[in-house]
Amino acid sequence: MPLNFSRSFFYYQLVSILLTIFLIICFSSTFAQQLNADSLKTLLIESKDTTRVRILNQLADVFKSKAPVQSIEYGQEAYELAKKNDHPKGMVLAFYRIGMAQGFNNDYGKAIEYLTQSGKLAEEIGDKKTAANCYMNIGGAYSVSNNYEQQLNFYLKSLGFYQALDDKKGIGLILMGIGNAYTYTTQYDLAMENYTEAIRYFKELNDRNQMAKVYVNIGGLYNSKKEFGKALQFFTKAFDLFKALDNNRGMAASLSGKGDVYFQQGNYLLAEINLKEGLQINRKSNHQYSVAENLILLGKVVLAENKFDVATGHFNEAITISQELNSKSNLSAIYLQLANLHQMKSDYKSAFTFYKLYKSYNDSILNIEKTKQLQSLQLKFESEKKEKEIQILKSEKTLSNIYIKVAILAFLVTLVIGVLSFIWYRTISRTKRQLEIERMRNHIAQDLHDDIGSTLSSINMISRMNSQDLLSGSANTSFAQIEDHSGKMLSQMVDIIWSINPGNDTLNEVLLHMKEFAADILEPKNIDYYFHESGNVKNQKIDATIRKNLYLIFKEALNNAMKYSQCTTIQITLTLTAPLLTLDIVDNGTGFSMNEVKLGNGLNNMEARAKLMKGLLKIESTQGNGTRLSIVVQIA
Repeated sequence: MPLNFSRSFFYYQLVSILLTIFLIICFSSTFAQQLNADSLKTLLIESKDTTRVRILNQLADVFKSKAPVQSIEYGQEAYELAKKNDHPKGMVLAFYRIGMAQGFNNDYGKAIEYLTQSGKLAEEIGDKKTAANCYMNIGGAYSVSNNYEQQLNFYLKSLGFYQALDDKKGIGLILMGIGNAYTYTTQYDLAMENYTEAIRYFKELNDRNQMAKVYVNIGGLYNSKKEFGKALQFFTKAFDLFKALDNNRGMAASLSGKGDVYFQQGNYLLAEINLKEGLQINRKSNHQYSVAENLILLGKVVLAENKFDVATGHFNEAITISQELNSKSNLSAIYLQLANLHQMKSDYKSAFTFYKLYKSYNDSILNIEKTKQLQSLQLKFESEKKEKEIQILKSEKTLSNIYIKVAILAFLVTLVIGVLSFIWYRTISRTKRQLEIERMRNHIAQDLHDDIGSTLSSINMISRMNSQDLLSGSANTSFAQIEDHSGKMLSQMVDIIWSINPGNDTLNEVLLHMKEFAADILEPKNIDYYFHESGNVKNQKIDATIRKNLYLIFKEALNNAMKYSQCTTIQITLTLTAPLLTLDIVDNGTGFSMNEVKLGNGLNNMEARAKLMKGLLKIESTQGNGTRLSIVVQIA
């Protein structure tokens, strides 16, 4: 079997294209973007002080996408000069320009750092528009690293400023971003509410370009829900709008979305036609990043058709472009697909080589994310420290006497704000918690599948390579153990994923899983087994931690009885007497003396798992009279 992606590869490539477009909109400036760079440089030579600050900031804006490093240099020079001349507005814009350039340079940690400084300073001088733009862009940066909690926090903060300014376009953009956050966490109803509200604002403004972008996002939502007819409807609607507006990048994104839908439907011909058309548009626009992504998508399609040479050509061209762009995420995805390709061709040596390249780039990406998280934590600490210092200074300045009426009014205003803030905080906390729970459960299940599954695939590849060498007698036959171990690890992985799957939250599902395991190991040994249940087992919900550990104790107990007890019959009883759940396992085997037998890893593991559930484990056995294991745990 080919190495597996954790989610639909196409969906995330589409999201990447849309996110690139969204960030470019977010990073647009309000100053003279269309000014010629050479003219600005000429003016720079002749200017002084505040005028020079303004021109440096304009140059930083002009170069932010095509030469981000040079843009950063202009922004830093503008900040130093603005600071020297006590020009707060210039400092705000300099931090903002540097943050934008860092984003285009793919350093989102530094982008967040500079945008945060710009936003705080903008608030201090009353520049609500720049503050709103800063916090919107910070939310976009967090979305790139899948930190949806922080993304939602900053989008909501930005939304407050845009609403205060009655900036309908800004409000619409934020609502679209919030819709994306809910889509990523599979909360589709909430996503549609925000998308619908965003369309309402853009219709009022007659902004058809932004409406088309919302349609693309809605198409992606329906694609995720496997409602392919609706997905195609919205992608087509977006394409027609983008075409009327002569927006090439929007047209390419819409075509990529349609290609993804057709691929998931198994219609490879239409998938290839749409993706090739999108690729052609991106080539004419000379947008290399989108070209690389289109090539990866096309490679995936033709690989599904077993067109190995064509797929290799697409992947190799994508490698060349991604190396020039230093896109490690693209390179990681390409090498994984090449490993799939060579494994499908039974060229396990080449497959393993590409798999190692994939792991190398993937590990590098994970290290970058960890560094960004550390930078974010450090920035948060420094911000809190600065805020405390500001509060201390304000307290010292307000120690002078004030009028009683003004003091009473201030107290009442503070009280009202406090009550409203508390209500707002409670509402946001519930929303964040719901997002976090769903994200955690989905990501744990998927990450376990990816990491363990990919490791097992590499073990399987090595064993197959050496199995071929067995014919010449040069391989060590002990490699057969690798296949045995990989089988056991696969079984363990299935148990772990089952234990955290939200669909298995009832005792009835636990009982069904127990019966399947009992049948697998006891029937081949001709051991009779009987299940008994008491109470409302079918409808009783059970915590994921209890469900996992209860099942693993049951599994360990049955394995021990099958291997060591020499029994012919096992009785399993599950009793629910709310809030207590009792599991009894009794065999008619030889038993053992509790005083003479030393506890092994299996019994110790069961004791440890019982403690994790805060349950009571009891084992009773005597020589010649079989064994009884009982576990009692509180589930409600």
